Amino acid sequence: MLSLAAAPARSQTISRGPLLQNPDADATKATFVWWTGTTPGNSTVEYGLTPALGQSVTVPQAGSCDVGNAGTCHTVTVSGLTPDTVYYYRLLTNGTPLTTTTYFTTLATPGVNTDFFFTVIGDWGQGTTPEAQLAALQNAADPPMILTVGDNSYTFGFQSDLDSKALAYYTGVLPRTFFFPALGNHDVFFAGASGYAGTAYAKTFVLPRNAPAQPERYYSFDSGQAHFTVIDTDDVDATQTSWLQTDLSNSTATWKFVFLHHAPYSCASGGASFGSNLTVRNAWGPLFERYGVDIVFIGHDHIWERSKLVDDYLVSGATGQDGLGTYYVMTGGGGAALDGSAVISGGIPTRGGSPCYWVANGCPTGPNGYCSIATYQYSSVHITSDVLTLDGIDNAGNVFDSMTINKAGGTTTSTSTSSTSTTSTSSSTTTSTSTSTSSSTSSSTSSTTSSTTSSTTSTSSSTSSTTSSTTSTTTSSSTSTTALVSTTSTSTTTSTSSSSTTTTSTSTSSTTSSTTSSSTTTSTSTSHTTSSSTSSSTTTSSSTSTPTTSSTSTTLPCPDTDADDLCDLIDPCINATDALSPRMTVTRLLPPPDDETLKVKGIAVIPAPIVPPLRPHEDGVRFLLTNTLGATLMDVTVPPGPKDASGTGWVAHPTSWTWKSTTGIDGVRIVKVKILGSGPGQIGFKVVAKNASLPLSGGDLPLTATLVLDPPQATTGRCGDARFPGPAGVAPACEIDAAASRVRCR
Repeated sequence: MLSLAAAPARSQTISRGPLLQNPDADATKATFVWWTGTTPGNSTVEYGLTPALGQSVTVPQAGSCDVGNAGTCHTVTVSGLTPDTVYYYRLLTNGTPLTTTTYFTTLATPGVNTDFFFTVIGDWGQGTTPEAQLAALQNAADPPMILTVGDNSYTFGFQSDLDSKALAYYTGVLPRTFFFPALGNHDVFFAGASGYAGTAYAKTFVLPRNAPAQPERYYSFDSGQAHFTVIDTDDVDATQTSWLQTDLSNSTATWKFVFLHHAPYSCASGGASFGSNLTVRNAWGPLFERYGVDIVFIGHDHIWERSKLVDDYLVSGATGQDGLGTYYVMTGGGGAALDGSAVISGGIPTRGGSPCYWVANGCPTGPNGYCSIATYQYSSVHITSDVLTLDGIDNAGNVFDSMTINKAGGTTTSTSTSSTSTTSTSSSTTTSTSTSTSSSTSSSTSSTTSSTTSSTTSTSSSTSSTTSSTTSTTTSSSTSTTALVSTTSTSTTTSTSSSSTTTTSTSTSSTTSSTTSSSTTTSTSTSHTTSSSTSSSTTTSSSTSTPTTSSTSTTLPCPDTDADDLCDLIDPCINATDALSPRMTVTRLLPPPDDETLKVKGIAVIPAPIVPPLRPHEDGVRFLLTNTLGATLMDVTVPPGPKDASGTGWVAHPTSWTWKSTTGIDGVRIVKVKILGSGPGQIGFKVVAKNASLPLSGGDLPLTATLVLDPPQATTGRCGDARFPGPAGVAPACEIDAAASRVRCR
């Protein structure tokens, strides 16, 4: 009899969990949730202030379970705990231990000024290697609390998705940390927003129930001097908005954080990215600013993006600035496939041609120094008294971005350092004078003015040649700390210019040139630096300094309207804008040769209104593919003309055109062009090539595809460049998969 009774207990193993939850949002409680396969049993938590434990709570076998058979789900709430205290525990079913003894830390009493630490992940449950790496890093960091910004399970939010692609990767850390997730669109992908209660998310997690209309769908809780609000952007309904306003207005916490999925502000790029959700921004942005939310953590787009202090609304809710602002941190790189960082145009981050004014700068690894970075990551937040430190940590464990908010006040300190090392190989004189003054106010202006004057005089009775080459590098590092935020940045610029002049003269020639440049930047301190340099040389001189990054400008001996280093005479695409949502795949790279398949699509943005009208069936189109060095891999002109008896030619409709060929032109078989209604001048295009000769290698990446709608050259911007990775500074978005014999760009 004894052996028969003991056998089921010994066979018990944990099949899901354990999860550490707090449905009562109470610092004196902790709720433990786990599952035990198919064998039912009662539920026990043994706990104590030391590993010896000493106390226990047992709950009878469950009569029914939302997930699994009756008796296989286990929920035990332990009460009477001391806030902000480490406890040890282990789990048992039918008296048999299921876990070894581990520990957790209770929430802190609301309003108590205590140090604390939490991490944030988003768009994570896809079952990937980066997800596993980030989980391992957080397991080592040992946060007492993990929150999410949604998309906890891909793709459909099924129980199998949640179990195998999300929870299975965090079994190391979740038993020791309170877990507070937010809903994302993939969590309700199959059920829909209105079917939330039937989702695996709702059935698995036991979350705070202080939103009476729909408990656990959105909720809030406090720990110490911080207030945490988790909301659902799948449906921005009036009931939730009213609850949110009440929740934020009632909180007197020193720190306020909000966690949600769909990003009110996003400058992410790529065909799978979504950009800013204006519904969320307009409905809730005014509340975040009015009630002093310090940071809103967001996701949906799979990158890291940190904002400046966003001050878009008045207290009344109308647009305007009143000094009340909020930071937004997109931490959507938790493991799902990445999107692209912001596209730089005109030196600033843009999306779809519109400036992303909110993106912070001072991130050396971001495009042009802006804090929009395509990398797998999680957010780490440490608060010590009145100082918050936010770190972005990538899947290699590197801190790639950091921000500090200091609520204790203080002065603004700005420090900049620059150095230049110069070597001259000829007779030359260089004089430099630098004057620097610095003061601190609530706003700042930094201005730099430089002027250079050079004079060369030569006398010759035959032919004289003068060559000058100058390379200069300036490396600057600045650290700015204010009562609100401190950032650290480093930037390096190298420019190289060369000119050669040959003059035949029997007299004296004199050339004088003068260049003056100025720039003004506004930040949080006031700094003025003026430098001047005068140089005189009669032969050849060079100036060199050590660079970190370099850029070279060359004066072309021909007109170059769009400054893309291609003479207008040979530039197929003049004044083009980058194509939106570009995608490209090249398959069948392995032998035999000349059987590659290419597919390219995107959205070209041409000048609007479209006058004269597009006529691909009368004008034809031109398609080019170039590699990272600018070498042409494919240049095909698709001729005009209607579809003929062989099936080759154009089929025209009022707003769309399709060209097909059974034999192809250098492999190109299909071209589609369509005027879209999604925006002025937006033209969708697709090109398909089969049996093409594209022997690509990793050295060819990234690639650029160009479609010209008024061939042979688009002199009026009627073309589109599907560039991978896009503007300089964006991480490459082309990947070669040798095993799959494929290149994929997005």
